[in-house]
Amino acid sequence: MRGALTRAQRSVPPRDWLGVVQAAALGLVLAAYALICSSLSNRAHSTDFIRFFSSAQLLRAGESLYTPPRIEAIDQARSTHGAASQTLHPNLNTPVLALLVVPLTFAGPAQGYAIWTALSLVAGLCACALVWRGLRPPGQGASGLLWLWLAFLVYFPTYASFVLGQVTAGLFLLLAGAWLAARNGRDRLAGVLLGAAVSVKLFAALLLVCFVLQGRWRVAAWSIGAGLCAALATLPFAGLAAWREYFGVIRTVTWFGNSWNASYASFITRILGGTENAPLVDAPALGRAIVALCSAVTLLWMARLTRLASVEAKGETPMARAAGFDLGYGLTLAVMLLVSPLGWMYYFPVLLLPGYAVWLLTRGGRMRLLRLGLLAAWGLSAVPATMVQAMDANEPIGWFTSNSRYFYALVVFAAVLGAAAARAPGPRAARVALTADPAPGAGATG
Repeated sequence: MRGALTRAQRSVPPRDWLGVVQAAALGLVLAAYALICSSLSNRAHSTDFIRFFSSAQLLRAGESLYTPPRIEAIDQARSTHGAASQTLHPNLNTPVLALLVVPLTFAGPAQGYAIWTALSLVAGLCACALVWRGLRPPGQGASGLLWLWLAFLVYFPTYASFVLGQVTAGLFLLLAGAWLAARNGRDRLAGVLLGAAVSVKLFAALLLVCFVLQGRWRVAAWSIGAGLCAALATLPFAGLAAWREYFGVIRTVTWFGNSWNASYASFITRILGGTENAPLVDAPALGRAIVALCSAVTLLWMARLTRLASVEAKGETPMARAAGFDLGYGLTLAVMLLVSPLGWMYYFPVLLLPGYAVWLLTRGGRMRLLRLGLLAAWGLSAVPATMVQAMDANEPIGWFTSNSRYFYALVVFAAVLGAAAARAPGPRAARVALTADPAPGAGATG
């Protein structure tokens, strides 16, 4: 008896120590983020955030939001010290984002960047918590959430998004919130959150197709309504001219070939022209045609699998219906980055949602092999890499190797999601589906 108690007592400390190690690691990573972002706040002009900041300043001044920003016009300190003039690429986000950033312009670029990154960090951690809440196996403690937080924070695309001051974390929170709300049958909330995401990043509108294919018409309707309301909210401040300029600026983009772009456009334009490098064959019209063809085929493939996952899961257990919904939603997230002309790798953190879902789904049987695909995609995209600008991507060997690493990672990840969606619905999903027990409305149509 005494020996048995001793053995039982000995089984507790390892779990306690694991929690301590996780908490310590998380604290160190968060401290590192704080130090890095604090040091960069004095060089906010070198981040993408300065473009959002500039647009917000121009909005306050009643000027064009999409005037290419000049550093000395944003940062008076640089102008005072005689820093060289520098003109940046214009902001490629909608007027909605400029309106949201306006309050930060009162703090100045350095303080604004610091506040933005702090809010982004909170948003990213909250998004992970929503994913964990929706997918965690019964009885799993907070250890799973700590692992998710660590996986999110040590991922290079996450780091890149924070350092650049990008919108990734906020977008992740909106998309994770929309997913969890829809999973639990809260169509109105799901639609509003998705509409908010679309109002900032238009490529998120592809998720409307996912909901339509699954018969979730109310989610789609609320998304459209919320997106339109967000757009209308900008009219008293920016007018329709800002939206016309936005779409005009989007059409002027020529840097598809940057190595951090993971889309079809990035891979194909480097080879056939249409970006800023010297291509193998200068045939941009052919390149655009191939990009359109690849995108169309991928969209049809996604639509078929998403619809299949939804139809075959009907009549099954709530667990199986939730699995079908999760895989359709997750596959759409991956495809939206592939077909978007600018599917930057710093949006990859949103793929943590379907990645975690597939990891739990593939715990046994032949589907366990899909985990190798997940690990391959993670490994390809997790290793830090300096961005190669499109104009410098002139070595053919680079087009097919290092410059296309993120494209390959995204293709592998989409293939894994597609394979999981093709195998999971129906009775099989009822046995090996995600172990979370969704609310009664999960995966319901309507």
